[in-house]
Amino acid sequence: QSKMLPFNSQEAYNLNSEIFKTIKEKSYSASEELADKFGEPKVLKGFGRRNATLNAIAPTTS
Repeated sequence: QSKMLPFNSQEAYNLNSEIFKTIKEKSYSASEELADKFGEPKVLKGFGRRNATLNAIAPTTS
């Protein structure tokens, strides 16, 4: 909330999209670097990545 944006505003939506896009790009890049360094696992041969899954949003309710 450092930007004081209302949660349901278009600005908050845009910022959230930008943040998660960056996280996705960095995750893919890191997985590709790990594949270069340590090799691809058998199940991911040909994909150029080390990880099958990269990100998950934790549930916020129980």
